[in-house]
Amino acid sequence: MMSTDMKEGQEGKAVIEDEEESVWERFCQFAYSGDYTSEGPDIDALVNNDQLLFKPPVRPDIPVITGGKHTRKKNRIVVPTPEPTRSRIWDEFCNRVYPISQLEDTPDEEDCSADYTEVFLCHAKLYVFADKWCVSSLQNPCLHKLKQTLQRFTIYQSRRRDLYKLIDYCYKFTRENDRDNPLTSLVAHYISCVVEYLVNDQGFQDLLETHVRFSRDLVLRMAQRLDTTDNLDGGDFDLDL
Repeated sequence: MMSTDMKEGQEGKAVIEDEEESVWERFCQFAYSGDYTSEGPDIDALVNNDQLLFKPPVRPDIPVITGGKHTRKKNRIVVPTPEPTRSRIWDEFCNRVYPISQLEDTPDEEDCSADYTEVFLCHAKLYVFADKWCVSSLQNPCLHKLKQTLQRFTIYQSRRRDLYKLIDYCYKFTRENDRDNPLTSLVAHYISCVVEYLVNDQGFQDLLETHVRFSRDLVLRMAQRLDTTDNLDGGDFDLDL
């Protein structure tokens, strides 16, 4: 922001107000170290005997983008059991890459029913902060960490609300006219991969009514899960909602 034509660049200073303390702390941590520490799950929210909806199997290793080049990391990455129409879009989600410097690994889940709301939101909030203040070097790390967390996330019945809070925040605090926002694009892409585990829940239906942009993005993503023989001519289409 200090190297732009914005007011902050012209005056040589920036006054940052109305930001959460945790967001500011992670920004400072990133500014000094090139990385930031993710929020941990709320272990106190553990729900016993919760209904398992979706638990992706473990894949031993996948390519990770570091410094703009592919490397291999032997950490536990999860992918769902492939289905003919879902496999393609899930692979596309897993292969989303964000050129970054080396970052800390996102830890695997230890408590399968712990509340991951704040884990998701710490990345989303920091991305919104970086976008607002033109800290472009921070955006890709936020997207990378959020994607890695979603990629490993096990969906239990009570944990659907963790995803709902992420969706609500992302679509509430990004620009209405930004159809190609990287944050909402990432979230809609993930939801399109697991939508069948959410669609019959009232909380999800409320989100569809509240956030028209989310509904539009989800429909466009879901179209990619249809077979090409399902009356699709392969051409581009758009929705004006």
